[in-house]
Amino acid sequence: MQDYLNALITFVKADGPVAAIASTRVYGIELPESIANGDAQDCITITPAGGIETARTDRLVKARLDVRSYSDTPFNAMTLDRALWDALEALQRSANNSTLMHAVWMAGSPFALKDPDIHWPFMLRPITLVVSGQST
Repeated sequence: MQDYLNALITFVKADGPVAAIASTRVYGIELPESIANGDAQDCITITPAGGIETARTDRLVKARLDVRSYSDTPFNAMTLDRALWDALEALQRSANNSTLMHAVWMAGSPFALKDPDIHWPFMLRPITLVVSGQST
């Protein structure tokens, strides 16, 4: 299966407005311990949410993902989430290695939470990433 998680992380890291806020702090699955054990900072995690949609004859995979935009305040987390959504909404047929990302769909409204382990505010945005396995 194509590596859609790394393809999306690479895409998000390359976005100018997102990088202006979060630099290169975009991670798969969870925050690295070195980041999570420090003070709150602007960063993003992208995590598989389960429930890949595909038909046996469908060449497209619709991967469900949860995207978390962390910051030091709920407002700053919302600002990062907005920049992130602008980037994701603009994604159209972006290739990364052998993964072709076709589009990102909103799978639910974003909402504000506080991480129970590290106590950082974040915005949670559920998305669906539409991908196929060949970028040629």
